[in-house]
Amino acid sequence: MSHILVLADDDGGSVFMITQDSPEKPTPIIWCDAGDMYWYSIDGKFPHPHDEWPSFTDFFEYLVEQEEKNLEEDKG
Repeated sequence: MSHILVLADDDGGSVFMITQDSPEKPTPIIWCDAGDMYWYSIDGKFPHPHDEWPSFTDFFEYLVEQEEKNLEEDKG
Protein backbone atom coordinates (compact mmCIF):
# COMPACT_ATOMS: atom_id res chain seq x y z
CA MET A 1 0.00 0.00 0.00
CA SER A 2 2.70 2.46 -0.96
CA HIS A 3 0.16 5.04 -2.19
CA ILE A 4 -1.70 5.21 1.15
CA LEU A 5 -0.50 7.44 3.98
CA VAL A 6 -1.93 6.98 7.49
CA LEU A 7 -2.61 10.41 9.04
CA ALA A 8 -4.27 9.27 12.29
CA ASP A 9 -5.28 6.08 14.04
CA ASP A 10 -7.55 5.61 17.05
CA ASP A 11 -10.25 3.24 18.32
CA GLY A 12 -12.87 4.82 16.06
CA GLY A 13 -11.05 4.27 12.79
CA SER A 14 -8.12 5.56 10.84
CA VAL A 15 -7.61 8.54 8.56
CA PHE A 16 -5.80 7.83 5.30
CA MET A 17 -4.56 9.97 2.43
CA ILE A 18 -4.41 8.48 -1.05
CA THR A 19 -1.13 9.85 -2.40
CA GLN A 20 -0.43 10.50 -6.07
CA ASP A 21 2.63 10.67 -8.27
CA SER A 22 1.65 14.10 -9.59
CA PRO A 23 0.66 17.27 -7.70
CA GLU A 24 -2.15 17.88 -10.21
CA LYS A 25 -4.00 14.71 -9.20
CA PRO A 26 -6.45 14.75 -6.27
CA THR A 27 -5.35 13.38 -2.89
CA PRO A 28 -8.54 12.33 -1.14
CA ILE A 29 -8.71 11.86 2.62
CA ILE A 30 -10.65 8.81 3.81
CA TRP A 31 -11.82 8.03 7.36
CA CYS A 32 -12.55 4.32 7.78
CA ASP A 33 -11.21 1.33 9.64
CA ALA A 34 -7.94 -0.31 8.65
CA GLY A 35 -9.70 -3.46 7.44
CA ASP A 36 -11.73 -1.45 4.95
CA MET A 37 -8.58 0.29 3.71
CA TYR A 38 -6.98 -3.12 3.25
CA TRP A 39 -9.83 -4.21 0.97
CA TYR A 40 -9.64 -0.89 -0.87
CA SER A 41 -5.95 -1.52 -1.53
CA ILE A 42 -6.79 -4.97 -2.95
CA ASP A 43 -9.72 -4.21 -5.25
CA GLY A 44 -10.34 -0.43 -5.12
CA LYS A 45 -13.68 -0.83 -3.31
CA PHE A 46 -14.80 -0.22 0.26
CA PRO A 47 -16.93 -2.93 1.90
CA HIS A 48 -18.57 -0.41 4.28
CA PRO A 49 -19.62 3.26 4.15
CA HIS A 50 -16.87 5.74 4.97
CA ASP A 51 -16.28 9.48 5.20
CA GLU A 52 -14.25 11.08 2.43
CA TRP A 53 -12.95 14.55 1.62
CA PRO A 54 -11.50 15.56 -1.76
CA SER A 55 -8.33 17.05 -0.25
CA PHE A 56 -6.42 17.59 2.99
CA THR A 57 -7.57 21.22 2.97
CA ASP A 58 -11.22 20.11 2.97
CA PHE A 59 -10.53 17.61 5.74
CA PHE A 60 -8.73 20.23 7.84
CA GLU A 61 -11.63 22.67 7.40
CA TYR A 62 -14.00 19.91 8.59
CA LEU A 63 -11.87 19.40 11.72
CA VAL A 64 -11.86 23.14 12.47
CA GLU A 65 -15.64 23.32 12.03
CA GLN A 66 -16.12 20.36 14.38
CA GLU A 67 -13.87 21.93 17.00
CA GLU A 68 -15.74 25.25 16.79
CA LYS A 69 -19.05 23.39 17.08
CA ASN A 70 -17.81 21.51 20.16
CA LEU A 71 -16.60 24.76 21.77
CA GLU A 72 -20.00 26.37 21.18
CA GLU A 73 -21.80 23.37 22.69
CA ASP A 74 -19.53 23.49 25.74
CA LYS A 75 -20.40 27.17 26.29
CA GLY A 76 -24.14 26.54 26.08
